[in-house]
Amino acid sequence: MTRAFLPVLLILCGLTAFVPRSAGAQDNPYAESYLRMLTERGIATDAAGLRVFLASHVPGPEDTARLAENLADLGHEDYAKREAAMQALLARPPRSLAEVELRAASDDPEVRWRAKLVLDTLRQPGNDLLYASLIVIPLRKVQGLADVVLGVAPLCQSDSMQLAMSRALVATATEADAPLLKKSLGHEDPRIRMACLNALATTLGEAAVADILPLLDDRNDLVRLDAATQLLQFRRGESLRTLGKLLVSEQLTVRNRSIHKLRSTLKVSLPYSGYEPAEDRALHAAEWQKSIEANLDAKAEPVTSTAAPQFVAHLALQSPRYRTLILIGKDGAIEKKQVAQPGGRSVAVGNGNLLSVHPSSAVVTETDHSDKTVWVSKALDERPIVAIRRKDGNTLVATMEGSLIELNASGNMIRKSEIGIVQDIEALENGNVLLLSFVESKLKQLDATGRVQWQVSLPAPPTSMCLAKDGHAVITLQGAKQLADVDLATQALKTLSAPFRSPMQVEQLEDGRLAIMDVVGAHLADRQGALIETINLLPVSPDGF
Repeated sequence: MTRAFLPVLLILCGLTAFVPRSAGAQDNPYAESYLRMLTERGIATDAAGLRVFLASHVPGPEDTARLAENLADLGHEDYAKREAAMQALLARPPRSLAEVELRAASDDPEVRWRAKLVLDTLRQPGNDLLYASLIVIPLRKVQGLADVVLGVAPLCQSDSMQLAMSRALVATATEADAPLLKKSLGHEDPRIRMACLNALATTLGEAAVADILPLLDDRNDLVRLDAATQLLQFRRGESLRTLGKLLVSEQLTVRNRSIHKLRSTLKVSLPYSGYEPAEDRALHAAEWQKSIEANLDAKAEPVTSTAAPQFVAHLALQSPRYRTLILIGKDGAIEKKQVAQPGGRSVAVGNGNLLSVHPSSAVVTETDHSDKTVWVSKALDERPIVAIRRKDGNTLVATMEGSLIELNASGNMIRKSEIGIVQDIEALENGNVLLLSFVESKLKQLDATGRVQWQVSLPAPPTSMCLAKDGHAVITLQGAKQLADVDLATQALKTLSAPFRSPMQVEQLEDGRLAIMDVVGAHLADRQGALIETINLLPVSPDGF
């Protein structure tokens, strides 16, 4: 019997189905798209619906049999069976696509079309329903799904999937899940051990210490790091010793996160960089380990030869959504401040003061560490986007009206040039200026007369840049390739994949790490953009050992 070829047009994006806005959706700009993605595929976003969906993806004989059945049904004589099989395949994570690829070469035109649609859809960034379900769990605060979240954990291979799985487990676990979490602390997969220890600490608090302590000797350095980080909040001295040992880890991410934790906890200023040669790292790590033992022996305030110096900001990250300003010193120490309103931009100048702008006010201010205003622009007639201080003491201001304005040390305007609307500016040692154009998606270098010396086309609209120590400019972009690297000497461009959500500010720390702000929060990354640590945007009072 001949079947009619009945293609069904699937509108996979831009759908207008209404999804009720939850509290989580208000907190996360991506919540609506995740909720809509699931709802449009018939997946309920309550506990029952998410349980059914996640359980259907747990690897095992049943999943393998279900995949085989769905693939076979792509060519079923019953149209409803064919359609149901395709929808089931579209709901799977984008894995094990080899067998779907075979169907895409089928002699049957409808099987070929359906298989190709499945392949094209699952390969599109952001179309992973499993990822969406894991993101929705903490957004909707859905509890009681720890078993099925752990069940799909082996499918979470990428960094972003692993992070989503871990956050979902922390959000959904309850005290009733403690036995399951404790049992999974011995899992062969270190990612699952890390997710479980973090969920256990969040769920049980200090009652989880006895179960987490053995992980300080785990065979995986990342697990040891997470265990030490969790135990810090319970003031366990063993956690500091472990962090000291991890300073000589073979993994750059572990070294950088460990020194950050030690500096922010102990408030001790000693040299160390995760990027320095192994011999120097070992020498500096030994000094840190001595300092750790001295602090633990004292059982009081951290031991320092003199009073801790006043915090001096080296760079600033400002959230576009929260009233949180994150300041990072040259030694990696972090301080958080609340600002009057989100959406502005602050830049740390050489003395640690902050040069700040807000688009709603045509003024640039400089404030010291006590928030006292020590300098203010005068008669600035346009709304500022960003302001930077040159070494000669003058201030450059890029405005929303498309001007580059130069102010002298008294705050008076001495020059205005038309440059078009830019996202960011940087002053170079030779007096030239780097401009980042969002509309044109270009990086430009201008000389003192405003003439373009060179320009580089970027692969996506840019949002921010910083000058790196290696003579390059690191640029945040919209889209999948979220970081661009431009060699200022040769104008050579390369793109870096990074796990950030619409990054909009990038800075480089003294030790070479990148600090990146996106819509989710603030992050530390290595020079290639790999995530090291996420910084909580909520202000906290430091409580060291």
